[in-house]
Amino acid sequence: KSPDPSQFLSFRTVDLGGGIYPVVSYQRRKNAPDVTERVEISNDLFSWRHNGNSPSNQTLVFSLDNNGDGTETVSYRTQALLSSAAKTYFRIIIE
Repeated sequence: KSPDPSQFLSFRTVDLGGGIYPVVSYQRRKNAPDVTERVEISNDLFSWRHNGNSPSNQTLVFSLDNNGDGTETVSYRTQALLSSAAKTYFRIIIE
């Protein structure tokens, strides 16, 4: 049986001072120095932006929670407010 991905990955919005931001959260192993990860965002699924390829930061760590089992849950939110006119897609690159 495959694990349920909703145990490891979730999406939500958060209201910060009246502004609504999209948030992606995922579970990762703690202390995994051989693993790098990058959260990218897109409005069209064609052009992807991340903190290393844009003039300004696209995402920031919103929260980091120790799960007490050798894993942690990290949540990223976008720097830009959620807009009803544009869609926001997330992807996580793990290398």
